[in-house]
Amino acid sequence: MKTGIPSSSIVRLGGKATAATEPLQLRKQSTNYRMTQMEYMAVDEIKKLQEQNCTQLQKTFDAYKSAYIQNPQLLEYLEFEDPEYFVAFTIPKTHDGQRLIGRNGRPIHDFYLLEQWLKGRNPGFLSSHRNVVNAPKIWSMSFSERREKLKTWQDALFKEQVGHVYDNGEAYNSCLASIDRMFGRKTEAILNEKRIIACTTTGAAMHGERIRAASPTVILVEEAGEILESHVLTALGPNTDQLILIGDHKSVFPFSCSIGMSVLTVTAGNFVPKLTTTLSRSRGVAAIISTFHFSSGWL
Repeated sequence: MKTGIPSSSIVRLGGKATAATEPLQLRKQSTNYRMTQMEYMAVDEIKKLQEQNCTQLQKTFDAYKSAYIQNPQLLEYLEFEDPEYFVAFTIPKTHDGQRLIGRNGRPIHDFYLLEQWLKGRNPGFLSSHRNVVNAPKIWSMSFSERREKLKTWQDALFKEQVGHVYDNGEAYNSCLASIDRMFGRKTEAILNEKRIIACTTTGAAMHGERIRAASPTVILVEEAGEILESHVLTALGPNTDQLILIGDHKSVFPFSCSIGMSVLTVTAGNFVPKLTTTLSRSRGVAAIISTFHFSSGWL
């Protein structure tokens, strides 16, 4: 400003400001950009989709928290992933399509053979049926081998549930990002109208996508010796031609706060509470989770 560049050509992205830089703050800037009616309608549609994804995400996460694989789920999984076992556990039908009657005079339920196998027992009075006779290796397994096999199936089903949670979380986040981009077009218009975009490292991180959309060709970093390289990367874009670092390499070094977090045992239902507790107790940091973050590779 002291070099003769008018304040109308400068915008500042950041937190605290002095009396001289307060008029340069982003919220103080005006632009001719206005969202069209079609854009507002598009935002409304995205918000509807966001609500649907939020509901679906809650359902899938509740299912994951239940952490109990029931017999119907297990048989359905075996039908497609381990058909040899599915056939071995299928209750045979009579010639007229009726259910078999057990020794107590009641119809045999669909999970009789599966439950017998899980309990380490033999097929009982169904030992002579074809699907049982054709699976001697399955029924000759020891109890420990059966439990190990069951654990393999349960792990696979839990991983599948995590995949559903992850997919729904990604869809939810995608809606949030789309809405943010729509409303961020005003900020992009303001940045494109300015010659100089002044920002703190926090402002560069918060508005990184907007800054890259403005395609600055020259980036000048003051007191470069006091910030981390990762902070500079937030402002770099594909159209950056020059990166100018100004600072004393013997000045105060960058300060990074390392928050110690223990490795969490990820089991169904305990991940989010433990993570939140860990964050909230680590050096007084209050964890506020506004978007869904999950990795399908954690299980």
